[in-house]
Amino acid sequence: MKIEINNLYKKYDAKVAVDHISFKIEKGKPFAILGRNGSGKSTTIKSILGLRKPTSGEIIFPKKMQIGYLPEERGVYADATVKEHLVLFAELSGIKKTNEKIDYWLKELEIEQYRDFKLKFLSKGNAQKVQLIITLIHEPELVILDEPFSGLDPVNSQLFFNVIKKHCMDKYLLISSHQMDKIEGLCDDVIMLNNGKAIAQGTITDLKGRFGNSSITIPYSEIAYDVLQQYKPIKKDNSIIVNLTDESKTYTDIISELINKKISMDYLKYDRMSMNDLFIRLLGE
Repeated sequence: MKIEINNLYKKYDAKVAVDHISFKIEKGKPFAILGRNGSGKSTTIKSILGLRKPTSGEIIFPKKMQIGYLPEERGVYADATVKEHLVLFAELSGIKKTNEKIDYWLKELEIEQYRDFKLKFLSKGNAQKVQLIITLIHEPELVILDEPFSGLDPVNSQLFFNVIKKHCMDKYLLISSHQMDKIEGLCDDVIMLNNGKAIAQGTITDLKGRFGNSSITIPYSEIAYDVLQQYKPIKKDNSIIVNLTDESKTYTDIISELINKKISMDYLKYDRMSMNDLFIRLLGE
């Protein structure tokens, strides 16, 4: 069973927020929605959840599917304690052995010592941990995380990443984030939005192949430049740069050519395009 978003369109007065986008989320294949602020990510997520009514389009997923949702807009009850929050949401979700679950998740998010603290006395990061527990404590089949790493320090950002990877990878997972390194570590499939339109869609590997490139740089010599002619080498200063249009194939071929021709090199530099580079290239303007 797949969750399907077909031709989703949402318009607010004269502004088109989401412009006829389609994608599928499969169980065990985390999916990411990427884009700059105002690109339509949150509107898409809220439409899937039924919090926004699409102008047109179709959203299909199994009936009675339990959902865990971490919204971009954080919200907690300031005068309630951590435990009171978790008891409330656990019981609303029909969880039995509530105390055992709460003990487990407090330890998992490293906030056991704050069990009886009111939320207004917690740091932003620790309050965000409480909200992530609320999202996951009932073991939902569909997990939707809207900017889960926003505002976290590097240590807590990595903790969130580890928890998501441990508990969500075998579920239907939809995630939105500006932290491209985290997306690359969690997701294979992405859709990139710009002004509500899908400008790129597919696996990360495919998108890098279509819109980006990796490269090899070696010291310039006439013989090396001649040997690499079939790869369209670029002479820059005292170096030769070869862009890898098919990274899995040309990297090995180029290295073999250089070794077979006994090309002398002081260095070989391999630059692989990151998701951050790809994001800037496609959405930076």
